[in-house]
Amino acid sequence: KRGLVYSITFGATRTCAQDENIKVSVPGQANELPIQTVFSSDGGDTYAWAFKATSDLVKVTFHNPGVQEDRTCGPLLDVVAIKEILPPLRYSGENLVKNGGFEIGPHVFA
Repeated sequence: KRGLVYSITFGATRTCAQDENIKVSVPGQANELPIQTVFSSDGGDTYAWAFKATSDLVKVTFHNPGVQEDRTCGPLLDVVAIKEILPPLRYSGENLVKNGGFEIGPHVFA
């Protein structure tokens, strides 16, 4: 929906032992995220990126910028989720902590 904020959560892993990035973009907004070396049991890491929708239909693009020494080395995407982020909470007289229960945030993969 136009004007709303969304969070894209995705799992990614490196394929080579060199610096790798992934570019996430929607029309008018883009960011290049570094893919880190991971030493976890599942071999991947989870990333989240937020954007504000400029229309009711938005195309999300994941792109390997290919600036590495070997262009065949690129991040692998495992799973992708998109979640609408609720408007910010307002302070109440009783609770001075915004998002104290972590109700607002990206999707979490279990």
